[in-house]
Amino acid sequence: MQGCVRTMSRCCLALIVSLTLALTACQMPFSPKKDKKAGDGRALALLLPTSGPHATIASKIIQGAHAARKELATEGVQIELAVIDTSAQDWLAKLQALPERFVVVGGPLQQKIYNSLRTSPVLQNKVLFAFLNNLNANDEGRIAWRFFPSPEDQVDALVSFSQDRLGIRSFGAFYPQDSYSIKMVSLFEKTVARRNLAFQKNTYQGNDVASMSRQAKVLVNPTNIGEDSLATPVPQTAFEALFLPASWRHVGNILDAFAYNGEDRLVILGTMPWEQSLSGKRLANAEKYNLCVFPSAWNTGVNVPALASFGHDFWISLGYDFVHFALNTGIHEKLSPSEVATHANRAASIVRVLAPFRWDAAGVAHQRLFIYKAAPNGIARVDTTLFMKERAERRDKSMMRMQVGGETDPLKGTPDSGDVMPEIPQKPAPAPSTIPHSSYKLRLPARPSAK
Repeated sequence: MQGCVRTMSRCCLALIVSLTLALTACQMPFSPKKDKKAGDGRALALLLPTSGPHATIASKIIQGAHAARKELATEGVQIELAVIDTSAQDWLAKLQALPERFVVVGGPLQQKIYNSLRTSPVLQNKVLFAFLNNLNANDEGRIAWRFFPSPEDQVDALVSFSQDRLGIRSFGAFYPQDSYSIKMVSLFEKTVARRNLAFQKNTYQGNDVASMSRQAKVLVNPTNIGEDSLATPVPQTAFEALFLPASWRHVGNILDAFAYNGEDRLVILGTMPWEQSLSGKRLANAEKYNLCVFPSAWNTGVNVPALASFGHDFWISLGYDFVHFALNTGIHEKLSPSEVATHANRAASIVRVLAPFRWDAAGVAHQRLFIYKAAPNGIARVDTTLFMKERAERRDKSMMRMQVGGETDPLKGTPDSGDVMPEIPQKPAPAPSTIPHSSYKLRLPARPSAK
């Protein structure tokens, strides 16, 4: 009997010790070194090419990621970062071979790589944040999530800037008939329709400058002042902002086509690829482009000590912010779609250099993009007050040119001869109204009748 009692006592003691140890372990701070097999949220992979046309971009993302990793190390946080070369034939096998702790994956950059990945069983144990502007139908928020701005984000930013900050309520679109431009104009048209805003559009033939001028005339619908040989075109344009999804290299010719027909007052709305064409470059004749704006996910003004030694652009910022974001999601195992969106939104505040993200209930990412403009040194964040002043000055110059009725350079506001603008005998033109209206037809003051 005493033996049974002793045995029961030892069992009870062992149970108490076990419970004590378990409770102590729960109270201890989590250490990733304790169990590398289970996953701790501090191991992540990047799917990026090290060769081919996207290699330069990929190298910048990797540079930003390593800068974030080094920064975190100084704070006592060790990150395991695996970079898998998607330009190699065995990239998928290498992803499958990663230890189970590598749950969060960033990338890829190429649609064809994503298409191979989306049907692979490897995603059964991974949470993929793609660096793509769109995913296959019904994939987003279910198979993968985006960590990249979408075409919808770009259009939303442009329309919001135009309507909410400039008071514009009428829009046009001018575009070539390629798949990208058609898609972007379709999105733009749907967005302005939802806001009940006026819209017109017209197309032109690719690189054909003559076609640009002919088709621009359809939108401007100018009337003429003066004799035919010296006639000054007066624009009757029915909108105040023009969406141009064209490549930046065509913008100068398009502006000239509209100016030839008398229209040089429009706010010009471009897309994110303009940033890649302008960033870090000097822009000749910058005044010609001072009403050209475009969206960007990159905050050029933020000060990041970890990036100070080599500077940063959008791609470096993407790598830097993604590492911080991935760590702060706290994802260390495969989660349900709704749980992934919840964790992503919790980590969204850690994004420092890129524009703010949010994920909706369906897991679709939305990024609130910044608005930039073409500037002498490439690009600059738009100061709304200054932009409105520049716009008013452009409109005043146009009004002055119409009153003079002479040949002037509409994008410089001075006569072709280079002389100073002559004085106008009648009263100065009143400042154009800032009240939004559906028509942007130039309104000239009546000339005094001849005596």
